[in-house]
Amino acid sequence: MARVFVCGLIALLAYPLVAFGQVGTSAQSAEPFKLGTFLAGTSRSVGLVLRDRFVVDLAAANAAMESTKKFPRRPMPADMVDVIAEYENGRKGRLYAIVNELVQSNALAGTRPPYVRELTQVRTLAPIPRPRMIMNTAVNFYSHIAENAAPEPRAKAIAERKANRGVPYMFLKAPSSVIGTGETILIPYGRTELDWEVELAT
Repeated sequence: MARVFVCGLIALLAYPLVAFGQVGTSAQSAEPFKLGTFLAGTSRSVGLVLRDRFVVDLAAANAAMESTKKFPRRPMPADMVDVIAEYENGRKGRLYAIVNELVQSNALAGTRPPYVRELTQVRTLAPIPRPRMIMNTAVNFYSHIAENAAPEPRAKAIAERKANRGVPYMFLKAPSSVIGTGETILIPYGRTELDWEVELAT
């Protein structure tokens, strides 16, 4: 009996702490959103993109929510690396709460808060402007293997790749190759044209 009483007392005492840990966070987001790095004037910030139209300055939106006293203080990310590092440690729930507050208060219609801007009013930067390393995988499609070779050598190269398909071909890119939307692509000296591709990079 004493053991049950002690366990019940511990659970009762722990309950406010658990509940407090959930204050200011949400388990679900009212709307899907994207995250990015944006420049408004001379101010660079991490922002939420809602409805592919609005960019919400995370730090300013969070400060506005905290000023209502309904939300405990929780620092916002300085950059996208910080977002990723802390996403599953409570950051996600706060982002959901910001989205939900905007949607439920109808703040995206009519006169919007100053921290909600049209996407056209900001400049979209590279999400992580200077990553420490960029590792890409090459030859993801057999059709790209030795595509300019004669049929016989090409067939041999494809067969070799199929036999070795569990070992990825990796290559690095310079961090300076990352740019934002609309920025100038610098062509290396001695080159006259560039080939475009679509890459998925991590």
